[in-house]
Amino acid sequence: MARESWPVVSTPLGSAPEVSAQFFLDQLLPPLPSAADITKIISSLKRRGKKGHRMITDKNRWRRFATDPQTRNEPGHNIFAPLVTVAEAIMKEGVLRHAVQVLEYRHNPSPTLGLYDRTEISRPDAYLVLQGCSRSGADLRWTDIAVPGEYCKDDTDVDMKENAEKVSWSMRNCMRHDARRRFIFGFTIENTNMRLWFCDRSQVVICKPFNFITEHAYFTYFLLSVAMTEPYQLGYDPTMKLLGDGEDPRYEITVRSDLDGSERVYRTLALLSDAGACALRGRGTRVWKAIKIENGEECGEPVALKDSWVDAGRPREGYILTQMRGYNNSERLPGYAEKVFLTAECYGDVFVDRELGRVDAVRPFLMPESRSLSESDRNPPPRTTISGRDAPSSHNKTRQETHPTVGRQVHHRIVFKEICTSLYRERSLAKIFRLLGQTVGGRNFVWFVSFSAFPPSYTDGCLYRMNSQGTANFMAMEVDTQNYQYLPRSRYGGGLESTPHDNDPERKKKLFAAVFNPELCDSLFPANNALEHRAVYPLPPEMPFRYNPIHDLESLWWIAVYFVLDMELKPNSEAVDADEFHPTTQQRHYAEKLFYDASSRLSVMLPTTRFFKHIVQSLHPSLHGIGIALEDVREELTSSYTLVEQNATTIDHNAAEGLHSFVLQTFLEISESLEETDFEVRPYQQYYTAVNSH
Repeated sequence: MARESWPVVSTPLGSAPEVSAQFFLDQLLPPLPSAADITKIISSLKRRGKKGHRMITDKNRWRRFATDPQTRNEPGHNIFAPLVTVAEAIMKEGVLRHAVQVLEYRHNPSPTLGLYDRTEISRPDAYLVLQGCSRSGADLRWTDIAVPGEYCKDDTDVDMKENAEKVSWSMRNCMRHDARRRFIFGFTIENTNMRLWFCDRSQVVICKPFNFITEHAYFTYFLLSVAMTEPYQLGYDPTMKLLGDGEDPRYEITVRSDLDGSERVYRTLALLSDAGACALRGRGTRVWKAIKIENGEECGEPVALKDSWVDAGRPREGYILTQMRGYNNSERLPGYAEKVFLTAECYGDVFVDRELGRVDAVRPFLMPESRSLSESDRNPPPRTTISGRDAPSSHNKTRQETHPTVGRQVHHRIVFKEICTSLYRERSLAKIFRLLGQTVGGRNFVWFVSFSAFPPSYTDGCLYRMNSQGTANFMAMEVDTQNYQYLPRSRYGGGLESTPHDNDPERKKKLFAAVFNPELCDSLFPANNALEHRAVYPLPPEMPFRYNPIHDLESLWWIAVYFVLDMELKPNSEAVDADEFHPTTQQRHYAEKLFYDASSRLSVMLPTTRFFKHIVQSLHPSLHGIGIALEDVREELTSSYTLVEQNATTIDHNAAEGLHSFVLQTFLEISESLEETDFEVRPYQQYYTAVNSH
């Protein structure tokens, strides 16, 4: 795809290039059927039928759109309803030219006009669905919708913003509820202005507005290209087959091995996790419990199948796991790999076109390479449901920082022999800390083996990076900001001699007097303190930020804090009155700050801050010991950062030397202390409901 210099606009899905309508048609939409000639189709629509019934009038407008929508004194919902007739006429022309129609255009008979009035059963103002779909209205499922659209009769900035939010919400839901969706198209109309939208897991592209009433070629091309094409060109995955028509979808998924190109088919049995698919842009990670299919029959033991979008230039997870498990070191953590790391049964990139051998990857970027993504580029909206509960994204209240551009991503699958349970579903606080301790040991093993078993030039690519582009709640702050936060504070100026401070009463009197008598300044300020003698030293060169083992441990610390601070804990011991044990108002306040406000997260990790000590005091007295232990870990983390960043150019895999053991010991101590007085961990539902209401 040719790279051009397009203006970049802000959308609810993040920064997006605004391309010309022609570019969008040529480069992003599916190609037209070979027999579909737009010029001839437009000409036919102008002359077919009796003069008073032709689809395009003598005034070069679609019939039933004799005037612009904003001039009409009726609801917008009624104004745009005739687009169904227009679409049917256009598609009829395509069918007459031997094109095969797969989608039909529908107008929502009962739309929800306001974005924030919408619920899970609300549907877009208009949509294209698979031809013959029997469901409609509120019964229509997100898996039925191929292309969503939104209307507004006016074209003010407010209308444009609302439409953008609505179509973003609709595209998110389509991609989230249908695991087959690799990318999606959408459209918005404000008065006469129509925009086309495209989004995959890495970028959003929109086109400049065109007049859908008079610029017939653009509108006709769009409808024909999406309604008369192959499903995979609309973003449907040809290697995933939807089974049945129930509320809980099941799939048959083909996994192609990177090792020998062989293919295996797995049938999903249950969804284990889809939290990674909540945000439209990102990894899109889903994990299923599945079973292998041979000759149409289920065989073998159930496995875990993970589907996600991975960085194209990095070694695949299955290869790294195989190397980790095969690395034999009897002196350091012997046998640990087999206990901690999963076993990859097979893994490989997804190929959407077997004949051409074309791997399923995101489109070439249209954004300038130096451009970075805002938080909304990566995170789900406040309505996003995670693990069966509503929870807003981490920083959607105050966050405005930028983040590194997401690299080129490739669709990838891996099958694990072991089936695990999400840490979020664990209900014992004691066990959570023990599991976090196991993870600390695993991270230590990863860094050690990576630099022992792999060539030095290869290790940056093979290391696991915990939350490097994952959940913002638990991301190390340096990784979040992509900047070193603990570098030595060197002064930009120099050559200034020290002078007495205000504790010299005589000097203070002279300084006050010099304000009114400039001649007194000569005796107060030495000559070498004149401004021209203040040397200006060049700033040190910018150092590229690099991930290191301390970031892993900070991520685990944030996870531990989350379970203590942002969850409802119920004691299972008679020593604590369960009726009186509940999160205080102050604790809820701090939880909101830490997991919904980036600046507060950054403040917590300052070396000399007392912020987290105040958070510890907000906890129930029974949790103070755990809070103090977590504060000890925080202090060790900031001390380690400060130490290694005295010279950031020398940071390597030994950066957390000794820190792994300290964190592991602390987590185990917490776990042991909870053996007799454990706490049951539950999501604090009332808290999230309150947050979402804002």
